[in-house]
Formats: sequence, C-alpha cells, structure tokens
Amino acid sequence: MRLLLTDCFLYTPEEYGPGEVLVVNGRIAEVARRVETRQGAEVVGLEGAILAPGLIDLHVHGGNGVDTMDGEAGAIAGLSAFVAAHGVTGFLPTTVTAPLPEIERALKAVRRAVDGELPGAQVLGVHL
Repeated sequence: MRLLLTDCFLYTPEEYGPGEVLVVNGRIAEVARRVETRQGAEVVGLEGAILAPGLIDLHVHGGNGVDTMDGEAGAIAGLSAFVAAHGVTGFLPTTVTAPLPEIERALKAVRRAVDGELPGAQVLGVHL
C-alpha cells in the first residue's frame, strides 16, 4: 500500500517547512518538499498539520491513572497508549524506590506487557 501525506509541515534534522511524506507498506519511503514517486499512492491532505519524528520518553512513572509500580501488564499497556497519544513512540517504564519484591513485581509486569501486543508506544527498556 502506498500512502502520500501532503499539505503538512515537516520537522527534520535539516529543516522545518512544507513537505510531503510517502509511506509504502507502513514504512516511510521518502520525505521531500515534493515527493517524486507519486504514482499509485492514495493521497491524504493533512491541512497544514505538523509532522515530526516520534519522541522517546526515558522516565515514565505513570499517567492517565496507571503507574509502572501497579504490577499489572494492563497498566503498562495503558501507559503505552497514553504516551503514544502525546507523540511518544518509545518509552522506559520507571520504578520508584521500593522494597525489592515490589520492584520485581513491576518488572515482571513490564515483561508480560512486552511479550504481548502493546497498543501504542514501544517499551525500550526499564528505568530503575
């Protein structure tokens, strides 16, 4: 599948300005002021929206009513969805100072969440 995102402002390491993005089979294939390989692409106008690289959050204790220390894989999945809604594509669930059994419980929950299907941002590791 080819998807052409047009009418957007791009943040890249080199510049900020109007541009287009070609996505092929779910992966970014081309970023340019005007994409050259347009044929066969479904065009989606973004009405001036900003397109930027995903953010990485290195320190996430919790949010939206859930906490890394809850010890539940569902809490980590909830964090995944919550941080993704704010532009984060990868994050580190973060523990607090606590007795070792509580930290172990939290780490096991992170493992169970990672072994499953996360709905948003990916867990890149754990911040102890």
